[in-house]
Amino acid sequence: MHIEIPRFPEDISAQAVFGPEYSTQVTRKFSGREQRNQRWTLGLRKGTVGHDIQEQSVFNRLLDFFSVAEAKTHVWRFKDWSDFNITSERGLLGDLGVSSAAAIGHGKPDYQLYKRYVNSANLSQNPKDRVISKPVSAQVSVYRTGSAVTFGTSSGNISIDTTTGCIKFVPDLICVITSISRANPGVVSSSGHGFVNSQAVYVLGVAGMTSVNSTVFTIAGATGSNFNLGATTSAYAAYTGSGQAHRYAQNSEALTWVGQFDVPCRFDTDHMAAVTHFINNESWPVIPIIEVRL
Repeated sequence: MHIEIPRFPEDISAQAVFGPEYSTQVTRKFSGREQRNQRWTLGLRKGTVGHDIQEQSVFNRLLDFFSVAEAKTHVWRFKDWSDFNITSERGLLGDLGVSSAAAIGHGKPDYQLYKRYVNSANLSQNPKDRVISKPVSAQVSVYRTGSAVTFGTSSGNISIDTTTGCIKFVPDLICVITSISRANPGVVSSSGHGFVNSQAVYVLGVAGMTSVNSTVFTIAGATGSNFNLGATTSAYAAYTGSGQAHRYAQNSEALTWVGQFDVPCRFDTDHMAAVTHFINNESWPVIPIIEVRL
């Protein structure tokens, strides 16, 4: 289970000793030289939070949170006060399920939020992209070639899943497919489609020739009533009906974002080591927490 609301108490997280940890194996050779083996490509955030002596009512919020999270069992949102903001230079959109963000359109509807870490003196030196899976609701703005994108259901708008950090675009343009030939290249019939050559289109909902579904094609040979997919369909099953082609952000368009994000974390202990200093005054001096890679 993931606890989305509330996040770990912010007044307590502000006192955290928290940051990325890497796993590196260092072997010393007989010559004295080192050989280093990097086990993790990205740092895993971990640390401790100290909860000082508090009135019982304040401590009870922490006790309730630990109990609901069932110690190590459930994942929750944590505000890392040292790293929770995204600027337009660092906030990128990229493909789902990859380790780096291209920050440009790829003709598909779905994108993942990323944050890029760089050497400010040499931007091309080993940049690292971190998946942002817990953006803060109402604190995210997405930009398409520098222009803000509206949240909504109209053409070109977006929606956001704040539990995964995924952005979904509404298509700019939709055309209804009436046939696809089995040829090299395959030709799509669609009266008044509105596409032009070299645009990337995303095909879905086709019956029969299902191999073309959920695929991006760069079109060519466009006329008022058809276009070709720039790929052979000769070996595919015959088209039997239905289907659409959608136009989304193209590879000439930069996709960036700004905003705030949380870290998915869990308690790194099953024991709440609370200290009673005197009646109704409690503390939990060292609270271990660790990021959960999603």
